Amino acid sequence: MWHLCRCSSRPLIGVGQLLIRQSSLIPIKPIVPQRTFSFPSVFKLKKNLPEPISQPSVNPRHPPDYVPPRPHIDPHANKPVQSQSSIFARFRHAYSKYGRILLVVHFFSSCAWFTGLVVLHFKGFDLGMYLIDGLTRINIISPERRLSFIRRMNEFSVAGILSRIPFISQERLDSLNAYWPGERVRLLATALLLYKFLAPIRYAFTLGATTYISRTFLKRGLLKRAPQGDSLQELYRDQKQLIKSHVRRARDKMKTTARRGGQKPE
Repeated sequence: MWHLCRCSSRPLIGVGQLLIRQSSLIPIKPIVPQRTFSFPSVFKLKKNLPEPISQPSVNPRHPPDYVPPRPHIDPHANKPVQSQSSIFARFRHAYSKYGRILLVVHFFSSCAWFTGLVVLHFKGFDLGMYLIDGLTRINIISPERRLSFIRRMNEFSVAGILSRIPFISQERLDSLNAYWPGERVRLLATALLLYKFLAPIRYAFTLGATTYISRTFLKRGLLKRAPQGDSLQELYRDQKQLIKSHVRRARDKMKTTARRGGQKPE
């Protein structure tokens, strides 16, 4: 602007038009205000809206607020035993289903299990000694304690316990002491502990044997199917209802008697 004034001695008339015609040395872009947050337009939001779901036609038989009734559930119905339940719960369920057959099979299977364990221990399978030797190898039991335990068990005698009973003779005590030395008592105790430890396996074997025997007897006609209402569960339920009715009648009778006794004659 100053160089225009120097070049011309005329007054500054029409300088504005000359400045407008002159191209600027540094192009300046127009500043456009920007928003810190961009919001979609209302029209775009309307375009992206989901389509409304078509409502089903109203059923003429039922009103719109109709709720279907729940199916009737019999509280006395037998509930199925889940596969994740314990073996003892299955055993009780099988007892309510099979009854005496389960008891007979369990008795004979228990006798067979215990007899087999005792015979195995008396024939040389000493599980107690194997366990003590394993504990000694991993340094849980010292060798001195192992030897003292074996010595005490071998010195144990049944006659020493039964000698306190007065009506047992000395000859009988000597015969018991000769037949049941300390080693045999230890083997018998080990067999008994192993028998109790294998209770889940024994119960599972009893359930399987009972199911197989009952199905075999039903196929051959040796066992008749119980009619509806003769199972142990239903008999127990009927007897329980009968006892409740008797107790209710006796209670009502006692209340009536007490009311009559409380009324004083005029």
